[in-house]
Amino acid sequence: MQDSKDVTRVTAQQRLSKLPGAPAGGFEPLSWLERLAVAVDVVAGLLYLHAPDPYTHKPTILHCDMKPSNILLDQDKRARLADMGLARAQHPAAAHLTAASSIAGTNGYLDGYYLTTGRFDEIADAYAVGVTLLVLLSGSAAVDPVQGHIIGRCDLDDVSEVANEWA
Repeated sequence: MQDSKDVTRVTAQQRLSKLPGAPAGGFEPLSWLERLAVAVDVVAGLLYLHAPDPYTHKPTILHCDMKPSNILLDQDKRARLADMGLARAQHPAAAHLTAASSIAGTNGYLDGYYLTTGRFDEIADAYAVGVTLLVLLSGSAAVDPVQGHIIGRCDLDDVSEVANEWA
């Protein structure tokens, strides 16, 4: 019997192979250097969203739904943030918080403070990026039906455990 991670990978590979222009043999997994570049691009994109610009009147923008499926790679494997459907502009008088009438986002990527108060801020976006980076580096899902959230499962005594798994 296959474990859930293998089933998830097969499903993802099947979906990716149907994309226009996909290589016949499928896409190769990202190397560690490519993963690092994706991580840097994602953080840079989030920093851009969070930095207000008084000269262009750009407010702080909160993404509100950071997760791996909302990161697209171009032909050069440069990461781009996508799906701004839940994004919100933060107004200066909001004291770095945006109140939500209902909790929106993706299970496993939501900050505990946001879940309990309904108030979303830059830290909640950063939390979601942290979970996304754990998923990127570990290959595990953010939420596993059996094992629970990835945050509770990332107790590594030896970093080589992850490196050996991806080698």
